Amino acid sequence: MRSAHRTERQADHYTYVLITPARNEATFIELTIRSVVGQTVRPAKWVIVSDGSTDGTDNVVKKYAAQHDWIELVRQPQRMERHFAGKAAAFNAGYARVKDLEYEVIGNLDADISFDEDYFAFLMSKFAENPRLGVAGTPYREGNATTYDYRFASIEDVAGACQMFRRACFEAIDGYRPVRSGGIDLIAVLRDCTGGGKIIFLAAIPRGRSFEAYIR
Repeated sequence: MRSAHRTERQADHYTYVLITPARNEATFIELTIRSVVGQTVRPAKWVIVSDGSTDGTDNVVKKYAAQHDWIELVRQPQRMERHFAGKAAAFNAGYARVKDLEYEVIGNLDADISFDEDYFAFLMSKFAENPRLGVAGTPYREGNATTYDYRFASIEDVAGACQMFRRACFEAIDGYRPVRSGGIDLIAVLRDCTGGGKIIFLAAIPRGRSFEAYIR
């Protein structure tokens, strides 16, 4: 089995940024923030976009942003209407803050998941190993489930809870489309990343129990 040190060395030269749309996630987002802060390979920038939150989400993010200059809170005005296009709009607000930075991989991370300290090191090592990898992620478990049913894992789908795109791939598909009916994560991974045909390579990478993401 590949050692953690080797994985970190492979990931070190891969710079990534994260964007997290968050709407009223005060109950869960601190665990997500702690998971990212505790990574062995941290993001160059993490923009958390509060999508009109009214439950204290902003205060939780501000506390950690004051401690880590690579975390930024962006506040979106409150929306009266709720629809799935709002998540894409929130993501795009965060994307505007990172698009001119230097990085190789960009990630869309939900505000209610947690993971082990080498989670992103593992994913970055996969991008380093395979230059044709366009999108990567892992299976996840919900709530108190103790196991993940790998019958539902597929190399042709990356769960929307955490989708990591090679920058060139993300720019080629022009990011997330604001579709009100939903499915923005699935639409993104099914779009053309090569200029003809399908995405370069798509992988929902099965990992051992300690390497799955947990959705609360």
